[in-house]
Amino acid sequence: MIVAVVGSGGKTTYINEQARRYVAEGKRVLVTTTTHMYATADTLFTNDAGEICACLQAKGYCMAGQRADAEIPASAPDALDVKCKDSEGVKIRALSAEVLAEAAQCADVVLVEADGSKGKPVKYPAPHEPVIPAGTDQIVIVMGFFALGQTIAEACHRQELVCRCLGALPDHRLTEEDLEKLVEEGYRKPLKKRFPQAEFFLKKSL
Repeated sequence: MIVAVVGSGGKTTYINEQARRYVAEGKRVLVTTTTHMYATADTLFTNDAGEICACLQAKGYCMAGQRADAEIPASAPDALDVKCKDSEGVKIRALSAEVLAEAAQCADVVLVEADGSKGKPVKYPAPHEPVIPAGTDQIVIVMGFFALGQTIAEACHRQELVCRCLGALPDHRLTEEDLEKLVEEGYRKPLKKRFPQAEFFLKKSL
């Protein structure tokens, strides 16, 4: 099963929670991204399906992706180039489509962070977003409902698209109806047309 997690305001937290749950159930879990995602201490920096499958076989869990060199601070130690070293502050980028498809065959569940929001709790996606991998079974839309009452300028990524969707100015304070509309118009409706076979879920980060 491939689960693509999109939206803003809690995607990584949600993925980590789900990974722990599935691992506790005895499932082999692969965590990766189609955009960029912060690495953890045990991240496997690779674009090799064989390495990923071996990690899944040995541990039952693997977070994997290619190292996003542009994200590494200038002061980062050379050891960050080594698999499974301390990776604080480093991001991974997407596996190739072929490697992801092959590695997915070794996992029971693949959790994919498939969208970016620059750390903002609310977002309306650009036309090229989100980046959903082929074969996705479930799409989970995460939205930071804790941003209620904040202005578009304070809380939103791609503010101009948010303003256009809501017919509002940057100083408009977000309501629950606004966030529901951003979910529906920005994510659910267009993605259902692109991925009619997928199941859809909404996760409200409160």
